[in-house]
Amino acid sequence: MLRGEHELRKMNNFTSTNSKTNASFFLISSNFNQEKKEDLQVKFAWKMNDGTYAISSLPLEKIRIKFDPNSQAPVIKFKWIRYPFGINYRVAQTQELMDKYVCYAVLVIREEDWPTKIHLPLNE
Repeated sequence: MLRGEHELRKMNNFTSTNSKTNASFFLISSNFNQEKKEDLQVKFAWKMNDGTYAISSLPLEKIRIKFDPNSQAPVIKFKWIRYPFGINYRVAQTQELMDKYVCYAVLVIREEDWPTKIHLPLNE
């Protein structure tokens, strides 16, 4: 499913917020801990090997850019770890594969399609 180059259709970034709360009580004392984490995610539509499009997301840290002046359309290539025995990748959800098995993704685009002034939170 992840093998080869895949056409990209749409791409957008968003912030994902994960929070975790722990509380414990013993007689009259208590402990309360709350953790909040924000991650910048990239959401994209990509053409799978069967010709259908999937919508997936990856953390910004897992996205790499490669400039190719001969590129006709943007494509994405995935670097993944092999699936363990017991997972049926044909029935697994695409986002589950992205979360557990994709090490990083490479976007192959022309340099002129990549704006020089990109407005991302990292630039602020």
